[in-house]
Amino acid sequence: MRESRPPALRPSEPAPGSISDRTLRSILGRKRPSLESCYHGARALAPTLEGGVTFALTVRPAGEVEVDVLERSPALDQAGVTAGIREKLEALDFRATPPQGGELHLRVPMNFLQLMEEIAARFLAGAPELLDP
Repeated sequence: MRESRPPALRPSEPAPGSISDRTLRSILGRKRPSLESCYHGARALAPTLEGGVTFALTVRPAGEVEVDVLERSPALDQAGVTAGIREKLEALDFRATPPQGGELHLRVPMNFLQLMEEIAARFLAGAPELLDP
């Protein structure tokens, strides 16, 4: 029995759901400060807040975005970070550069951890005796 293979695409045909890396990076890059502000705002109220969340984005052929949460941190959920980021991701606009050949499916993981330098600075500021041998 012969295995069936998907038909080969002609070079002039775009892959289903494709968009250039440059376009994708540009659109997401412009939104990054807004996405991070959801975390930083919540962290102002809960300084030790950290965790991760993974979103599934579906960019429709006309450029609209649908967002689902695949994995979540309970702490980020409770602080409203997950909902805030989801809202901002749903507002992404791909209408000027929609995916070619069908829907585009993306997995967007985001991890928010305190920076080690920041933790060390706080620790050392509260315990200067540790610096003396």
